[in-house]
Amino acid sequence: MPDIELKEVEDIFIEMSVEISLSKQVALQVSKDKDRWVDVMMKLQLSPYIIFKDSKTVFFYVS
Repeated sequence: MPDIELKEVEDIFIEMSVEISLSKQVALQVSKDKDRWVDVMMKLQLSPYIIFKDSKTVFFYVS
């Protein structure tokens, strides 16, 4: 994935109150699968989101 797209997704997670280091890890993990990457990018960029977070797990709901 282009670095700019990874950064965009990281920034979305950060806006959702996900820690910076975890945001990078999630973006990198999702980017390993092209179909999943496209799905996540579209959902995060086009849909409102709600996030639930504890110390180790991030759950996000995309409506």
